[in-house]
Amino acid sequence: MSDLLAHYKNDPWATHWGIKAESLTDDMATLKLPFREIQLNHPAGVVHGGVLATVMQDAGLLLVCQAYALAPKQAELLDMQISYISGTRDQEITITARFSRKARRFAFIHAEITDENGRLIANSQILFRTQAD
Repeated sequence: MSDLLAHYKNDPWATHWGIKAESLTDDMATLKLPFREIQLNHPAGVVHGGVLATVMQDAGLLLVCQAYALAPKQAELLDMQISYISGTRDQEITITARFSRKARRFAFIHAEITDENGRLIANSQILFRTQAD
């Protein structure tokens, strides 16, 4: 397990929400988020879009830091476009992030969230600027 993944597993943010860092390579990051009532967008009764956006950003940031050998503060979020496809509740969700393109100073990420049945919940295109040399 990378030091980055171990650090994220003990991060207060990840611990508060119950986010599980499943795997991290130079090509892909995978997180899991078990269902908790605190995640709901009442009265709609589905997981709040802000929670979904944040875990996609986290997966993208972990991927960029791993692949570019950076500390999290060395990657800056420039843009994030999200498509919310379907609502979800009462299920653990899986968040995956992969590179669409890697450049010296910019990382283009595609992230997606699926439920336990493999149904697409949301996806995003994320752009990070790196401080890579």
